[in-house]
Amino acid sequence: MWILLGIIAALCWGIYPALMKIANRKNSTTKIIMIGMAVGAAVISLGSANISAIALIPSIITGLVWASGMFFAQKAISLGADISRLTPLYNTNTLVAVFIGVLFLGELPASIPDLIRLLLGAALIVLGGIAVTHSPKKVSTNTNYSWILLGILAALCWGIYPALMKEATISGATTGNIFLGMMIGALLLFTISPKEKRGRVSFQTIIWSLLAGLVWAGGMFFAQKAISLGADIARLTPLYNTNTLIAVIIGFVVLKEWPKNQKQKFLIIAGAMLVVLGASLVV
Repeated sequence: MWILLGIIAALCWGIYPALMKIANRKNSTTKIIMIGMAVGAAVISLGSANISAIALIPSIITGLVWASGMFFAQKAISLGADISRLTPLYNTNTLVAVFIGVLFLGELPASIPDLIRLLLGAALIVLGGIAVTHSPKKVSTNTNYSWILLGILAALCWGIYPALMKEATISGATTGNIFLGMMIGALLLFTISPKEKRGRVSFQTIIWSLLAGLVWAGGMFFAQKAISLGADIARLTPLYNTNTLIAVIIGFVVLKEWPKNQKQKFLIIAGAMLVVLGASLVV
């Protein structure tokens, strides 16, 4: 059952980055995106009848770490990062989540062959991340590579928060708890985010930002349900991070991020495939 939930989460998380990109093209800001995420979290939290006071603090910590990752990802998008390159980069969070699961949560491989698969999968994920961020010098028109650092920071945060979410769930956190924590995290990032000078904010800006938040929340709902069913972080994270393929396809087809240079085109496709292949070995 947790595998099906992980696949549904992957579908949602392959779509919402494109919605964020569209919102940014319509002059959305970090503050507006964080409000969208907070609304998405609030919808799920209010739909959950039970909120445990005991597990509230772990849930808030989980939400803050997740929101930090979302902040960095949104900043990268606002700098013009292509979804088809950013998503494979921050989905290298698989590495962080797997090693946290193995080292701290006791999710050890059952045998030597499983350990070898884990290490090989991790290596492929790293290679994939390197491939999608590489720009041939002849076609590099944007010298602002800050989005790469922001993508790495997002990967670190999103590699850590699943472990925190699992620990919070073990301590008694409900779905309502987790989403309340994420709503608080999003609102805190909304509060501390500096104002950005963008164009006029329209009704479409708000709608796209809210859609991004709601679709993200749908994915998080299924991921949290999988964790509550006992799914290992070291196996669930690689599964839902196959959203890389969905995001790359949407980036190419819908957002017109198809690179003109053949070498860069190959690197993006190959990098995305390496991330997914590496993830499949880790599962």
